[in-house]
Amino acid sequence: MMQIDPTKICPSVGLCTHSGTQGVSFGIRTVVDDETGRSNDAMCHVCEMAVMWAKNQLAQDQTQDLILKYINTLCGYIPSPMGESSVDCKRLASMPDVAFSIGGKKFALTPEQYILKIGEGDATKCISGFVAMDIPPPRGPIWILGDIFMGAYHTVFDYGKMKVGFAKAA
Repeated sequence: MMQIDPTKICPSVGLCTHSGTQGVSFGIRTVVDDETGRSNDAMCHVCEMAVMWAKNQLAQDQTQDLILKYINTLCGYIPSPMGESSVDCKRLASMPDVAFSIGGKKFALTPEQYILKIGEGDATKCISGFVAMDIPPPRGPIWILGDIFMGAYHTVFDYGKMKVGFAKAA
């Protein structure tokens, strides 16, 4: 783990978009990324700091198990590059309902409806059905009401009248 280079590991896990600029200073890398249309976002910097922290902990003779446990915990809080986020399955009961107001009517989803449970027992993982999208105005912000919403509400599309209807699913 002492040889791990954050500028190599973080792009390999999808948290940094830069590649081919490893080994250059941060300022130069930022200019190169700006020129090529790539950007170093906060997740990239968090990843690089976590890798450097792990290297420093190893240099201070901390156990690898302790370091990996901390990194795994930290990674649980970092949103996935695909946009989904993990949540603690034990906290479902304390999570709020989420309601969307469409046409003056509220459509609520319970945590059991908007959290997807994957696996069983101690291996169970809970993933939010909401995906982060950062779409600036004038096209955003937007919400895509996908399978999570349509699982709870029967959805009818009337293309002729350009309307959408919703009813509680059975």
